[in-house]
Amino acid sequence: AAKALLLNLLFGPGVWVGVWNGVAWVGWLVAALIWTMLALYLMAAFHLGETAQQLRAPLPFWLATGFDAVCVCVLIASGWHMTAAAYALSAAVEYWIYHPSSQRRSMAG
Repeated sequence: AAKALLLNLLFGPGVWVGVWNGVAWVGWLVAALIWTMLALYLMAAFHLGETAQQLRAPLPFWLATGFDAVCVCVLIASGWHMTAAAYALSAAVEYWIYHPSSQRRSMAG
């Protein structure tokens, strides 16, 4: 959990500096990371199978969701709409990876 928190504490200022403040090279690195995360989460979601039952989310749901919401809002406010959509989709896929049983229950009934 500490490692995930540290990574988010490094990623958040990157979004702020690169996208909101317009430091172009940092913004492009952030965008590349977001699109890479989306691709990796989608690949993981298709290949997990039953091992998903054994995974534990690295951060509490409320903390991860709050951080993701702030990042998406900054991306939207900065005009990076497609990257914001990719970030939101990657967060949704990540949630599905770590909470597959809750998704199956809600889809079933």
